[in-house]
Amino acid sequence: MKASTLVLMICLGAAACSQRQDLTDPPTVITDPVGDTLPSQTCNVAPPVDAGSPPPIVAVWDGYMEQSFRATGDDQVHVVVRSSDTGQLSATAVFGVAAPPPPPPETSESCDPADPVNTTATPSAGSLQLLEGFEYQLTAVAMSDVRLQFNLPTYQPLANWCACQVPFEDSMFCLPNTSLTEQSPSDGGSSCTVTLGAWSGHAAETVNTSCCRLNRCLGSACTCTPSGCSYNDQFLSQFDLSVNGTHADGTALHLIRTQ
Repeated sequence: MKASTLVLMICLGAAACSQRQDLTDPPTVITDPVGDTLPSQTCNVAPPVDAGSPPPIVAVWDGYMEQSFRATGDDQVHVVVRSSDTGQLSATAVFGVAAPPPPPPETSESCDPADPVNTTATPSAGSLQLLEGFEYQLTAVAMSDVRLQFNLPTYQPLANWCACQVPFEDSMFCLPNTSLTEQSPSDGGSSCTVTLGAWSGHAAETVNTSCCRLNRCLGSACTCTPSGCSYNDQFLSQFDLSVNGTHADGTALHLIRTQ
């Protein structure tokens, strides 16, 4: 494999660091890479807080997307809309066959199977980045007699993994804010070697890390502050469906209200 140069560019504001998941131990801000490997930490993801009973269900929509998952051919969609006592809407969505949530990562280097993948595209609907079977917590939910709208955060399946990443000094990403030259992967592609350019007064050096960690961090799946990292909620798929009776249709989704 040919060496290639990849440069991290800071382009997101502080608003990208919301919806953080807490760790049982506070993260350590890395100011010096140590040894021959990129610094890592044990995840120790805190158990979710019991929020009590969910709000009542006000609508269930079932149907299909025009795209499908390349590996399985699945295209089904299941959306559940809930409403609080104050009328605040929330919703979840599962694309494809429902599956257990991704396992919590053990360390910052873990390569759990939680990466969203590109679905097939059609002439009328572009490809989507989705993790099949994952229950997404949708945002910006709005529903009326004529319209159904919601946003789907692309990197939400990586919430626990991003929460386990190590913040670096002067970087909004889970890698040092500098150029990275990737060398040939070792260990059959599970381990990657990169040369970090000089950054924040530190000399250039070569370190090892897992290839999935490198790819996710280079792809801006996570954003970081000195207090920790979270999944990047600024990457979204936006859906706007026209409702006619029990049918809701858009360029990508076709749903029928089943409850």
